[in-house]
Amino acid sequence: MSASREGEESRVRLGAIVKPHGRRGEVRVASHFDPPQDLEEVFLVTESGVAPRRVEGIRSHSGTLLLKIEGVDSRPAAEELRGLEIQVSRDAMPELAPNSFYLEDLMGCRVVTEDGRDLGEVAGFLDGGFNQVLRIQGESGEWLLPAARDIIVEVRLDEKLLRVDPPEGLVELP
Repeated sequence: MSASREGEESRVRLGAIVKPHGRRGEVRVASHFDPPQDLEEVFLVTESGVAPRRVEGIRSHSGTLLLKIEGVDSRPAAEELRGLEIQVSRDAMPELAPNSFYLEDLMGCRVVTEDGRDLGEVAGFLDGGFNQVLRIQGESGEWLLPAARDIIVEVRLDEKLLRVDPPEGLVELP
């Protein structure tokens, strides 16, 4: 995607701010991938919109991503950011490996089980801790399905289609 393209399509979700870290304004970020260490800008998603913010520092600490955002210089200021989603520009991320994708690429994809049942389409995501969780909206209601490799059997982005093999009992259609 070109750097000039604006909007949510040109960004990917890095994670969510879990809590402050230390006294100088760093925040802990729950993230399912490592951003580049030279990341210069992030986007904070708030109720009033998306705000670009300059990155002063980024590092790993005990399996967690720590982020220092310009203008956030104290623990109370960092506390105010708790729960906010952080996005980064796709252009700032390294090129994906073949057959890899960002969860945002799955938005709007039809979701069908291996036996052909249509569950609906990917309408959003939730942070499930170890795995992200797909929120699937269909005629029969809403389904929550872990975005795990053993559940998502096939991804065909060109066809906007996901084939899934959910554990028995997780998806019951009326």
